[in-house]
Amino acid sequence: MTEVTASDRWLVDPKVAKAVFWMVHAMGILQFIGTGALLLYGESLAEFAMACILALSGLLFLAVAGILGARKGGVMVCGGGGAVRVFGRSAADYLEIPGADIVGLRVIRRQEFWGREAAAVFVCSVELARKSGTTLLLLEFPNMEAAEEAALTYREVTGWDILTEPVPPAGRCAPPKGTGVTVTQRADAIEVKLCPGMRYALSLVTVALASFSAVTGGLMLLAVESTGVAGFLFGPFLGALGVCCLLLWLFHVLGGQSLDLKNGRAWVHFYLAGWRLGRSDIGWAAPLSRARLRTRGALGFALELVNDGRIISLGPGSTRGAGVDPEALVGLGDYLLANRE
Repeated sequence: MTEVTASDRWLVDPKVAKAVFWMVHAMGILQFIGTGALLLYGESLAEFAMACILALSGLLFLAVAGILGARKGGVMVCGGGGAVRVFGRSAADYLEIPGADIVGLRVIRRQEFWGREAAAVFVCSVELARKSGTTLLLLEFPNMEAAEEAALTYREVTGWDILTEPVPPAGRCAPPKGTGVTVTQRADAIEVKLCPGMRYALSLVTVALASFSAVTGGLMLLAVESTGVAGFLFGPFLGALGVCCLLLWLFHVLGGQSLDLKNGRAWVHFYLAGWRLGRSDIGWAAPLSRARLRTRGALGFALELVNDGRIISLGPGSTRGAGVDPEALVGLGDYLLANRE
């Protein structure tokens, strides 16, 4: 866990829900107390089944409480050396950017796209520029005035310059290293595969929800004579929810995303155990223009490739220790910018 000293300064405050954390945590403890009572004094099979349901619901409550009580998101400037730490789902999940790698701040205005049509909506972002090309998204605003005011405040606090031009990539670089990152470069194309692995953000919550829903739904259906209409109505729903959550977990563990860049166009594929599940043509008309890292709090980190207002989000759920960690995402952004055509 990262300790905050007196010389550290928050550029973007983290989010913590302490009151809700204690409420949900207490509910989880009560579920396990009920489980213990049923196991000690229960005599029937129905009481044993209820104990299983209470234990799984207690695990779900505690998993959610762990997310609520953690310090999620936020960007901090460390006092010694001016390094920047970007936090994900907890205080132990962060990316540190050395102070020597920071160039300045940029205020960027981007038009939103709904499908393939440009919308009359603009988003203004304040981003931290690095020497290697990939930026760090600090905040987004609906208008340029608010973004410029935030950038001026950051400049007064940190002394960073506000840049008017993008920072060119530092030059050709090697593909990022990571257990869940595979980069294949051919003469006219680049293929990237990302597999988050078991330690992606919300992995524990997904497993807990899948277990609780599947077991509860199955028991309600098996005991439909006792549960009556409630078992007939909610049993199939909970069972289907459990199966969907399990498939979502397996998708992150055994599958992931695939990005193909060729001749200025981009395609995103989703795959599971080697099988492609879908394909999306992004419709870029030019080579990649920008890459930025976004922290999504409890949802971890994600790399966003931006071109002509369109955004591709890669590696959502990235955390420290996962197959795709934030360092690998930054390295991937630097690599794609340096090798764009």
